[in-house]
Amino acid sequence: MSAATQSMADLVALARATGTEAAPTKLLEAINAMPQPDLVWSGEANLHDLFLAVEENGNLALAVAQFTHAQGVNSAPLVELIRWTRNTIVNWSAEADPDARRLIAVFMVIQAAAGRPLLDALADEIRGNSELATALAKRFAAVSLVIAPQSGAAIPIWEAEAVKTFLAADKAKDWEKVTLGWRQLGVALPFMGLQKLMARCLNIGQRDLLLKIVGSYSTSLMALLVADALSVEDSLWLARDSANEYVRFAALAHALERTRPHPRFSPEIEQIVTAMLIDVAASTERWSAWMAVFNRYPTRYPQLQIPLGRALAAVSDEAREAYVASLDLTATPPPYEYSRPQIADCLREFRAVASPAQRHALWKSAFDRWSAWDFGAATSEHMMQITGSTIDYAVMGYIMECLDATERASAVTHLEGRISSLPDAWHTSFTDFISDHNRLMSRLRPYACATQLADGDDWLLLRMTSSTTNGDINYQNLYYSTR
Repeated sequence: MSAATQSMADLVALARATGTEAAPTKLLEAINAMPQPDLVWSGEANLHDLFLAVEENGNLALAVAQFTHAQGVNSAPLVELIRWTRNTIVNWSAEADPDARRLIAVFMVIQAAAGRPLLDALADEIRGNSELATALAKRFAAVSLVIAPQSGAAIPIWEAEAVKTFLAADKAKDWEKVTLGWRQLGVALPFMGLQKLMARCLNIGQRDLLLKIVGSYSTSLMALLVADALSVEDSLWLARDSANEYVRFAALAHALERTRPHPRFSPEIEQIVTAMLIDVAASTERWSAWMAVFNRYPTRYPQLQIPLGRALAAVSDEAREAYVASLDLTATPPPYEYSRPQIADCLREFRAVASPAQRHALWKSAFDRWSAWDFGAATSEHMMQITGSTIDYAVMGYIMECLDATERASAVTHLEGRISSLPDAWHTSFTDFISDHNRLMSRLRPYACATQLADGDDWLLLRMTSSTTNGDINYQNLYYSTR
């Protein structure tokens, strides 16, 4: 438990004891003076004056910090305000507060004091008042986020185009362009603090109401707001239980960003993500769209690899082929680490739970794609050194599990024969010769690595290095002497 969480728990424990309470008088007066208080919930009201009114009770964030870290601080005013907040939540009713003005004051105090930690510490009180959650759900359902170019006479052309592209992509569920739009346009979620507290409160009080609300979303922006409002685990649970594609995609995308420094999800989150991936894979089109975002560059999302590997053992052959097809097939020079460690994590988990038939199908799909690509031979890419590829380990799976010793030896003999005969063919340039040589050597490399394995060795733990076989360098002299 963090210091902030413990501090809030201690403050609320003090507030639960019998004692005096201090209402935020000026804040209540300012809210009562508002002709349309519901604009606060929708995010359309200017909250500047309300936050100034909260300061009647002092700097609440500073008071909380002093309570947490300082000794001998007079915390009575803070406790009395939280006691009022707590008692208002417990006793709130729509009959006594039809416009929810006192409820607005409660949320303003929570936001000004500590935000989420204080709201979470009041979870028992929130759960105990179902009428409050019902009233809050009605108002949260009306919250919407609209993205548009900034106001003003001179709107930058790039911004207008970016907004137009994003809105079209969001409608079409083109997740690659949607995530690009999030980054380009800098969706201002930090400024929706009160709305995020509403979502978090509903998740605590009546999650079924929140689930019903998010089920109607037709934009990724509100889905992203809810994902940011909840904990990673709660957000993913909500997405897992929702059939809404916006909610599911935003939850996973945001979870991956929030946990980026960590190489793994917690076991509980891995279980949720695995189940959600299996559900998504029921639609090959939807699965392919997810893989295009989450699996093109596995090095970006190391946390996803273990649940993805488990899911691959429970999806269709078409979904496994889409997994292979989504990977960015790149020639990787030594030390061959670009995305390969992450793919190895995924394939290790897949191999552990998949049937032999499932493994063979995936290995063959990877090998076929690798062979057709041939390190960029179709586009005549230059290769100045022997390289690996992002799907080396899946190719090794094919060599080790789908070929017997005779077939492996035959493949090696064939490739070595092509390398030996390479100087007999004329090349336009020495660079082309070197590229063809390195391309063949790169194809030979996984077979050479296979010969290094002793019985029982794990090919997914093998550090794949280059073969020592070489082409005939005399070709260089031949080329220049006959030019």
